[in-house]
Amino acid sequence: MTGAGGTGGTGGSEWARGASPPVSSGGSPLPNATGAPGDPSHPSAFVGLAGAPPLTASTGPGEPGAMTVTPTARETTAPDAALLRRVRWRLVAWSAGTTLIVLVVIGSILYFAVAGLLASSSRQQLDSRMAQVQHFVEDVRGLPPSRAPIGVSVGGPASGTFAFIISADDESVGPPDVALAGLPDPGSLAAARAGATDVRDLTVQGIPLRVLSEPVVKEPGRPGSTWSPVASVGGQPAAWIAQRSGVTLLRFDQRLVHLALHAGSSEPGGQGWTYGDRIGTSEIHRVVAAFNGGFKLSYGSVGFMAGGRVAVPLAAGLGSIVTYQNGTTQIGAWHAGVPAGGLKVASVLQNLRLLVDHGVAAPTVENCIRACWGATLGGGSEVARSALGIRGDGQLVWAAGEHLSPAMIARALLGAGVVRAVQLDINPEWIAGYIYTHHPGGPTAVPVVPGQFGIPGRFLAPHGRDFFTILAN
Repeated sequence: MTGAGGTGGTGGSEWARGASPPVSSGGSPLPNATGAPGDPSHPSAFVGLAGAPPLTASTGPGEPGAMTVTPTARETTAPDAALLRRVRWRLVAWSAGTTLIVLVVIGSILYFAVAGLLASSSRQQLDSRMAQVQHFVEDVRGLPPSRAPIGVSVGGPASGTFAFIISADDESVGPPDVALAGLPDPGSLAAARAGATDVRDLTVQGIPLRVLSEPVVKEPGRPGSTWSPVASVGGQPAAWIAQRSGVTLLRFDQRLVHLALHAGSSEPGGQGWTYGDRIGTSEIHRVVAAFNGGFKLSYGSVGFMAGGRVAVPLAAGLGSIVTYQNGTTQIGAWHAGVPAGGLKVASVLQNLRLLVDHGVAAPTVENCIRACWGATLGGGSEVARSALGIRGDGQLVWAAGEHLSPAMIARALLGAGVVRAVQLDINPEWIAGYIYTHHPGGPTAVPVVPGQFGIPGRFLAPHGRDFFTILAN
């Protein structure tokens, strides 16, 4: 029999299982007001009340026909049941909370892992496309930016990859089918002009973009007699190239770049030099150019000092390339013009006497070739030869060629405005100059002297002799 809460209802009470309905002492069902057994309208009928304890009815040994009411087993164990219910719900809540925390942690790990993979893939794609753009730009060298078809678009204006090339004078060239206001991004462009490789996420006119910007050094192509810029730093031209009468000339602005003297693995040898036998990790993204050093250190009339270490003692009167700790370089005769008072010296390379001094070639360039300016292979006077000079405005000029006499290279330096110069190494195996184009995978060395024998590794691998690099400030 179910109480008034409804069949199976939770609001009513139950009769104890196995109990009989109310009976009289005679064993017959108790009548209701109408004589209908079990009629709930009768006032003596048992009606389950919501929240009332379950009851059982029985005939007892007492008064005949009396009805006794006894508590059920449920009533006696009610506190234990409530405790069990509370414990059960707490266990369920703890289990659900723990499961939720585990799922959140796992989900977060998966999210960041996938996001990282996607970002890495996107960056790799940008690096690959940037390398393609770099090579494309190199293929159109020699053309003015406004006439070179150097805007690149892959996938059309609404998708894919596109590139803008921005010249030192802020001329921007991009693909003709892409015209988004806000591109190129000023912040990314400024970072690239400062010599950095910059990656950032932007939203331009509602379009999400990932932008990669980096500096570009243009290959020289076929330079002429007039100066052509080959590198810029901070948006300003920093290096130029020219070729005059068989002499390749590289000119460098010391306000934007600086010279670094490297110690070779054999000469002077040893470890711990500030700049070692190759272009190092601190230079790899800043190197503009590199070229050979001076004579072998076992030759007379040479000197080498770097970082406070002396490999060959310095001698008064020798032509000296002096770099100070403030990054500037001066050229002159040791103790007869250099070093400058009050400036700390970082490095010195000495090689013979000055080739040019006070804007005039040395008097021995015509009639004292081998004795004064070094023995040559085969005994000829016109061999591979190199020199480094400085102009009145402080700019450095490196000169080299495959078939030059001391007088020929001196004339070329004077024509470039040089006032003092030191001859560097001679003979084909030791003369080489490079400028470096930069790609995501690292710099590429581009030879600048037509027909040069070259240096194995192009100064990116260990080299046995001393050499110089030109680095962006």
